[in-house]
Amino acid sequence: MILDPIHANLASGLIAATPSVASRLITLNGQQSTLLWAQLGVLLLAARLLGTLARRLGLSGVVGELMAGLILGPSVLGNVFPAGFDRLLPSHALVSSAMLAGISTISLGFLLLAIGFEADLGLIGKLGRAATSVTLGSMIVPVGIAYVVAALLPKALYGAHAGPAGYLFVALAVGISSLPVIAKIVSELGMTRRDFGQLLLASGSANDAVGFLVLALAMAMATSSGSGGGAFWNLAEPVLGLLGLGALFIFGGQRLVDLLLRRARQADPKAAGPDSSSSLAACVVLGFLAAAAAQALGIEGALGTFVAGIALGRSRFREAGTLARVEAMSSAVFAPLYFATAGLRVDVATFARGPLLVAFVVIVVIALVSKFAGSYLGAIVGGLGWRQATALGIGLNGRGALQVVIASAALSVGALSTAGYSLMLLMAIVTSLLVPSGLRRVATGWAGTEQERKRLRHEGQLETNVAVKGERMLLPSLGHANSIVAAEMLDLAWPEELGVTVLAVAAEGDKGPGLRPVESVLGGRELEVKKVRGPRVLEEILAEARLGYGVIAVGAADNPTSGHLLSPVVDDLLTKSPIPLLVARRPRQAGDGLPAAFARAIVPVSGAPESRAGQEVAFRLSARIGTELELLHIVTRPAGSSSTRDVGQVASHVLSEAKRLAGELGVNAETKIIQGRSPGEEIVAAAEAEHVDLVILGASARVVEGKPFLGHTVEHVLTHSPTTVVVAVLPSPQVVAAVRHGPGSAVAQSGSLEAAARGSEASQEAS
Repeated sequence: MILDPIHANLASGLIAATPSVASRLITLNGQQSTLLWAQLGVLLLAARLLGTLARRLGLSGVVGELMAGLILGPSVLGNVFPAGFDRLLPSHALVSSAMLAGISTISLGFLLLAIGFEADLGLIGKLGRAATSVTLGSMIVPVGIAYVVAALLPKALYGAHAGPAGYLFVALAVGISSLPVIAKIVSELGMTRRDFGQLLLASGSANDAVGFLVLALAMAMATSSGSGGGAFWNLAEPVLGLLGLGALFIFGGQRLVDLLLRRARQADPKAAGPDSSSSLAACVVLGFLAAAAAQALGIEGALGTFVAGIALGRSRFREAGTLARVEAMSSAVFAPLYFATAGLRVDVATFARGPLLVAFVVIVVIALVSKFAGSYLGAIVGGLGWRQATALGIGLNGRGALQVVIASAALSVGALSTAGYSLMLLMAIVTSLLVPSGLRRVATGWAGTEQERKRLRHEGQLETNVAVKGERMLLPSLGHANSIVAAEMLDLAWPEELGVTVLAVAAEGDKGPGLRPVESVLGGRELEVKKVRGPRVLEEILAEARLGYGVIAVGAADNPTSGHLLSPVVDDLLTKSPIPLLVARRPRQAGDGLPAAFARAIVPVSGAPESRAGQEVAFRLSARIGTELELLHIVTRPAGSSSTRDVGQVASHVLSEAKRLAGELGVNAETKIIQGRSPGEEIVAAAEAEHVDLVILGASARVVEGKPFLGHTVEHVLTHSPTTVVVAVLPSPQVVAAVRHGPGSAVAQSGSLEAAARGSEASQEAS
C-alpha cells in the first residue's frame, strides 16, 4: 500500500539520517512505544464504539469506523481540542507514525484475506456475462464522466501536476469502487451469498485490479519528464505483474496452497477441530507471502492477500473454523483500525468554504449518479432484472480503501493538493454512507430468483446439518459389496459437487481390492484413489480424515468376527473418528448381489441429534431418487403411565419436526407411531411387514469398556434386519473433546465419563 506520504517521507528521512539504526531492526524507546499503544487503543475503541452505533442506526459499521478517524483527526479533534490532537498525533513522532501506517497496511491485508475466502469463483463463472458487463459499465461510465468534470474543478485542488495526470487521479477516485468497503458492507448485511452479493465482490475486485493499473499510468504521467519509455514501463510493470500473479494462481498457486494446508493439518493434532492453530498460521503466512509477491511484481500488495484468500477458500484442505477465526480477527480489530486510520487523514477545513465546497458537492453528486448509472446499465445489458441492477448500482458506490491509496499517491507526486486529498477521502466516506440503507431497502421483501432461493436453501441446510455437510467425503474400501452400498449412499445423499477420496485398503504384499465397481458408482464426481497397506490401516485412515473431510463411509462386514460389532477396523473407527461415519450393510442372505433399488425406506425418528443425522441422509436420498419414506416413532412407555407430559403429544411433535425438515427438501414422508416394548424389534418387524428395502437410522458413537456402543436399538437392527441398513453415526463426544482440547485434558476426560454414563443408561433402557 502507498502509505500516508507525510509519514512515509518522514520515516524514510529518519532512517537515512541514522544509517547505524537502519542496518538493524528499528526499535522504539519507551515514549514512542507508549504513544503507539495509545494511538492503537484510542483508534480501535473509537472505531468499535462508532461502528456499533452506526449499526444500531441501520448503517454499516464501516461508516462508523471511518467517522471515528474523521473525529479523531484534524477535521474535528484538531479544531475542537488542538492540544489533545497534538498529544495523540504529534508531528514529531516520526517512527510511531510510520509504524501506525504500517499496521494500517497489515490491517488491509487481513481484511482482503477474509474477503477472498468468501469469493465463489464457480458462482461468479455462472454469472459470467452479467459480471463482465457490470464491471465494464461500473468503471467506464463514471471514470469517463469524472475525467471531464475534473478539468472544470478549481485549480486549488491540484498540485504541481494539474493537467491530465491530476484529472486522471480524480477520475479514478470518483469512478473506482473499493472492494474492502463493499465486502464489509455486504457481509454485515448478510448478503454475501446472494447473487448480487457475489457480483458486487467480483466487480469490486475487478475495480480494484484495474484501478491499480490505471493508478500506475497516472503515476507515470505525473512523474515522467518527457521520457515516454519510462512512462510506458511504469504502466507495463504492474500490468505484467498482475498477469504474472494470475498465472501463478492458475498454474501453480492452488497446488502450493493445498500442499501447505495439508502439511499444516498433518502436523497439528487438533487439525480436525475448530482450534487448529496450524491452519490459521498457514493462512496468514500464505497471505503475507502473496502480498510480498504482488508488491514485487509491481502491483498493490494487499491485492495479493485477496488472491491468496480465494485460493485458501477453494482448497479442499481448508479447516472449517479457520475462515470464521480470520473473519473474527478482521472484523474485531483489523478492519476497524484500517478504516479509522483512513478517516484520520481527512481535514475538512481545507475545503469547507467557497468554490472548494461547491466542488465537493459536485464531486459527490457526480460520483453517486455516474456510478449508479454505469452499474445499472451494465446489469441490464448483462440480462439482470431491475432489482438486481439497482442493488448493484447502489452497492458499487462503496468507496474508501482504494481512495486512500489513490489520494495518497496523488499527494505524494504533487498531482493533488492537501485540499484535493481531503476532498477525495471525504467524498468516499459520504458516498459509502448511503450504501447500507440503500441495499437494505432494495433487498427488503426480495428473496431473489427461484434458482437463487434454491441455492441459498441448500447452503443453509448444509451449514446446519450434523452429518450431511458440504465437505469432501472419504471412503476406505476393501472392494466388498457393502463398500459399494456405502458408495451408493454417498453418491445419492451428499451434494453432487463434492469430491470423494477412496482409500484402497490391502494387506502388505496384496495387489489391493478391485475398486472398479466403487469407482463406477462415484464416476460422476471428482475422484481420488489412494492405496493403504500394512498393519497401520486404522492410523492411515484417521490421518487422512484430518485433512478436511466431512464424513467417512464404510461397509460393515457381512459376518463380523466374534467380539466385534461391525468389523475390527470399523469398530476402531467408531471409537476414534472425530467426524461422522456412514455405515452400510447390505441385505441378509444377499449372496454376492447388491440391493436392486431403494424404493421404500423406514426412518426411525426421535428428538435426539443422532436421529437428525439419519433423517438428513434419508431426506436427501428421497429428494434425489424419489425413495418413499415412512417416519417411524416407537413409544415404549405403557399407555396410561404417569407422566408430566402427554406421550402422544411428544410423539406427534417429534414427527412433525421431522416432516418439516423433509419439507425443506421437497420430500413428503408418511408418519407412524407404534407402541411397543423394544424399539429394535418393532423396527425390524415393521421393515418385514411393509416390505421396505432400506432402514436408515442415526446413532451416536459411545465407548463402553473400550468398545463401541451404538445403542441397543441400532445394534439390534444391524444384527437382525433382513434388509439393507444404513446408519449415520455422530462421533464420540470424548473423541471430539480430545481433538479440541487434547487427549489428557479435563474436558476430554469429562466427555469420556459422560459417554460412559450415557452408555450405562442405555444399557438399562431399550429406547
